Amino acid sequence: MLRVYSGYAYQQEDMLYIRSLIVEAGLRSGGENKVILLVDMKEKDRRIFDTSEAYAKALADSGIPPEFRSIAVLWDDHLLKSWYPKVPEHRLVKPCFVTSPKHAQFLT
Repeated sequence: MLRVYSGYAYQQEDMLYIRSLIVEAGLRSGGENKVILLVDMKEKDRRIFDTSEAYAKALADSGIPPEFRSIAVLWDDHLLKSWYPKVPEHRLVKPCFVTSPKHAQFLT
């Protein structure tokens, strides 16, 4: 799992590194392991989880290169606040839980 943020300016070295991680993760595990980009959406006023269209638009606008969008999982402050309303500083909660609805293997 790689944590990135929206608007990150990917350099050629970043692209090569992520590609190599994807290949190595698949080869070493026989395809069982995968690379996930956990994308922190920094835009505080954007409601990316209101509709699937809003999520798709946020993904397209995130700066994630098109070849990596299929492995990206977006999260933002609104999502963590909705999951952990009693936690005053929700960014301290491990954002990797964001992947759990789509990737249940992280719960075990």
